Amino acid sequence: MLIYALSLPTLGDGRPGPGLFPGIVASGLMLFGLALLLRTVVTSRRVDSAEATVSDVQDESPDVPITGSGSADAAPPGMEIDQETVSTRRAWVNGVVMLASIVGYIMLAEPLGFIITMFLVSLVIMLLLKAKPVSAIVTSIVLSFGMWLIFERGLQVQLPNGLLW
Repeated sequence: MLIYALSLPTLGDGRPGPGLFPGIVASGLMLFGLALLLRTVVTSRRVDSAEATVSDVQDESPDVPITGSGSADAAPPGMEIDQETVSTRRAWVNGVVMLASIVGYIMLAEPLGFIITMFLVSLVIMLLLKAKPVSAIVTSIVLSFGMWLIFERGLQVQLPNGLLW
């Protein structure tokens, strides 16, 4: 995106052209992506060192089981739940949901129109991410009409009309 933004022409007298905003967005995405990558690397190193410390303690006293938080709702012996595996699976599911919603929007925007497609995509995302159904429906309606008003009326961006108009 940044390469494309830089290839767009500038206006006369050194004024910024149509590539200014996409260039800013692309730069921000790259910067925050790099920050997220660095944070992930640092966090994984801390977790690895913490796991090594726990395994050292378990090796020294194998008769004393070490449970996560020591709370009353801890899993019974032999039935431990690996929270890291659960959160990793959930992260993958969330990623697949987001990717599928982008592909779905691209495929449905022209035939159905922006409002209907945005409603369906946001509803599916919220339901798959375990939002309450009534809240998901109301939020999807407000989001789809709100985004349409902002872009179509406020910014005068032509959005796909589809079935409604």
